[in-house]
Amino acid sequence: MKDLYPNQFKALLFSVLFFTLQSCVVTPGKWKNDQISAGKRDDFHQLNTEALKYLKANDPIGLRALLSKEMVEDKNERKVELISNRLNDNTYKLLDEYYVAHKYQDSSMDTVRVKDGSVNRYALVYPYEAKEMYMAYFIPEKSANKYMLSLVYAKLNYGWKIVKMELEPYTINGKTAPELFNMAKEQYAKK
Repeated sequence: MKDLYPNQFKALLFSVLFFTLQSCVVTPGKWKNDQISAGKRDDFHQLNTEALKYLKANDPIGLRALLSKEMVEDKNERKVELISNRLNDNTYKLLDEYYVAHKYQDSSMDTVRVKDGSVNRYALVYPYEAKEMYMAYFIPEKSANKYMLSLVYAKLNYGWKIVKMELEPYTINGKTAPELFNMAKEQYAKK
C-alpha cells in the first residue's frame, strides 16, 4: 500500500471536509409538491403521518413531541379535539405542500404566490419562524363542505416542529370563496 504524503493527506482531508460542509448548506428557494426533493419529501410525509395519527386519535399529549415549545405552551387541547372530529368525519388527503428555505432570518413574514391562472389562485403569507419551513395543506376527499387542515413546520434548533396548526372552511357546497363570489356577481348581473 502506498503511503500518503502530507500534502496529499491535506488535500484529501480538505476534499472530504468540503463535500461534507457543502451537503449541509441549504439553497434558498421555494418548492411546491413534486418540486421538493424526494428525500426531504419522504421525511416530511413521515412527520405528517405521525401528526395526523395523534390528531385523529385526539391525543394532545402524544402530539406534544411534534409541537414547538410555544405551541405546547399555548395549550391546544380544544384545537386538537376539533381537528380530530373533522379527521374522523372524512378521509383527508394532501392538497398542496411547500418547502421554503429563507435566505435571511430577519423578516417577520414571507409570502409564496401561486399563480395557476384559475380563479382559485392564492398567496400564502406565513410567519418567518426559521430558516427552513414546510407547509402541508389537507382537505377531505369527499364532502361538499370541506375544512382545510394546515400544518406549518419549522426547522428549529431542536428539530422539525409544528409552529402553526389551523382548521378553516375551504369549500361551501363544493365551491371555494372566489368561485362563490364569481357566482354571486353573475347572479347580480342577471338581476
